[in-house]
Amino acid sequence: MRLGVLASERGRRNHRDLWLDAGGEPLELMLAILAKFHREALAAGARAAPVLVWPSRPDLTGALARGDRYWQAPLIDALESRGIPCIDLSLALGRAADSNARNVDPLFQNMHLSRAGNAVVAREVQRWMHEQGLAPR
Repeated sequence: MRLGVLASERGRRNHRDLWLDAGGEPLELMLAILAKFHREALAAGARAAPVLVWPSRPDLTGALARGDRYWQAPLIDALESRGIPCIDLSLALGRAADSNARNVDPLFQNMHLSRAGNAVVAREVQRWMHEQGLAPR
């Protein structure tokens, strides 16, 4: 039943509207889950617990075409105001697409990141870790 519902809902939800509803249940629930993850990771001994935010293929395409990073104000700003570090991978993925004539296709394989997209993510996380003084020498 669950797989059937997932298949029927795929592509029907408007993520943009869900994220832009600042007082809405989806955003509030996500923020609560991420805040709990952050607290528990640090309590368990993690030196850092950043939230990684990456766009879908259509969202990255929209960000490149229109500068529409709709998740910035509601999600990333809310995380930062709670002291939860966040790495918005749309910026690094966008730079990678820009270097390829704004073609996002090499960064994705179907709905997931490709090997090239994952390499961009790995470099960005490594860069962030160095900035935070967390990377091993």
